Amino acid sequence: MRKLKVFLITLILINTLFNVDVLAAESAFEENSSFNEDTSFNDSSFTSSFEESSSALSFEGELESKIRSFLEDSEIESNTILDLDLIYEKGNSEMKASINFDEDDIELEEGFIRLYYDNYDLEIGKMKVVWGKGDKLHVVDNLNGEDLTDFINPEYLERQIGQEMAKLNYYIGTAKLEAVYTPEFTPNKLAAEGNWVTSEVNQIKNLKSSFIDHFGLAPAARLEDEIMNSKSTKFEDGQFALRYTNSKDGYDYGFSFYQGKIKNPSMDQRSLVKLKQGGYDNSQIFLNDLDLHYDDVTVFGAEFSSVLAGINSRAEFAYYLTEDTSGDDPLVHNNKLAWIIGGDRDLPLHNMNLNLQIKSELILDKENVEDKEYDVDYADDYFTNMLVLKVSDKFKNETVLPELSLIYNLESADYILDNEVELKLKDDTSIKFNYKLFGGDDNETFGQFKNNDYLSVTANYQF
Repeated sequence: MRKLKVFLITLILINTLFNVDVLAAESAFEENSSFNEDTSFNDSSFTSSFEESSSALSFEGELESKIRSFLEDSEIESNTILDLDLIYEKGNSEMKASINFDEDDIELEEGFIRLYYDNYDLEIGKMKVVWGKGDKLHVVDNLNGEDLTDFINPEYLERQIGQEMAKLNYYIGTAKLEAVYTPEFTPNKLAAEGNWVTSEVNQIKNLKSSFIDHFGLAPAARLEDEIMNSKSTKFEDGQFALRYTNSKDGYDYGFSFYQGKIKNPSMDQRSLVKLKQGGYDNSQIFLNDLDLHYDDVTVFGAEFSSVLAGINSRAEFAYYLTEDTSGDDPLVHNNKLAWIIGGDRDLPLHNMNLNLQIKSELILDKENVEDKEYDVDYADDYFTNMLVLKVSDKFKNETVLPELSLIYNLESADYILDNEVELKLKDDTSIKFNYKLFGGDDNETFGQFKNNDYLSVTANYQF
């Protein structure tokens, strides 16, 4: 009932704002209709008055209905989502609100105001800010957490979680300087149940079972809330970031700085062993020893894009600096280097396009930890490379759009293979067929979901 009330209130507000501006426009028309024989409908003053009074409210959005069938157990999921974007412009200001309506919830994904000045503008509110030149793949984009409850199946921007922030955009010729401050830190949102629970979350759920055995249900509930729903609101836990971008002679480049936190939690793995051995009698002592936290991090980034040898080339480079600068603290992530190199090019075969990117990460000072099995960075490979390949084509005046994409981890050999065909029925209406496969070992990023292969059909209407 509450959701219905919110929906109706939203529609009433839209209608009210629209009607107010229409009435204003009609009033302007009536005031200008009492003209003399020297005045005509082409009078510039009349046109200007009408245009200034016309509706400043616009809205757009999409209605999407999706059915997904998992091949392993024949389970079927269905969901219908309405995304509504409201934009209100007046003078040197603008308001935007993006509202998501689905079967379970109503969420304000973004809602902010923008104030325009001579050579800068100011944005305040809940926003999604994406930085970097990569194609839906980044190492310098750190402001917003990701909603991973459906893993990485949604598009990159759809996974971003809106964050309250203040953002200043300052323009210097062709250059742009962005400064962002967020009073809160929002971590990645992970699935706690369903088909997309990661191995890390399963470890937490197993920990919760052990916690119930030792301390009871209530302390276990507090533990789960601390791990799964952490949200820092202290002043020192806010995020601050700067970005400078410019263009020259066909080259786009930029530099960025981010001060905040790593989006996934860290914990003391040694405490888990002690808990299983029955070494704790008090839940609060255990919580303190578990040392659940989000590591502070400073990220220095650079980005680049241009057309090189006919290839739309792009690159990002980042250095992640944590408090464990020597690499010998098993509770804190080590410093690391990360980069993306790639590009896309049209092929001389029909309307095909080939897009290839490689994302690499190198964890530094890995040899300085004595008990590696308790290290938050412990892995078989401290240097990893992920290949992202996409091949697309266009048929029948761009109304039939097939696409094949592969995400492949070179060291662990796990992958996602995505087969997709989109049919454009009208300019605003499409149907998308998708067949996605997961493969690899059970303990790997994609291999853990190898029983989640699925078929899906998605109908989309844009307005």
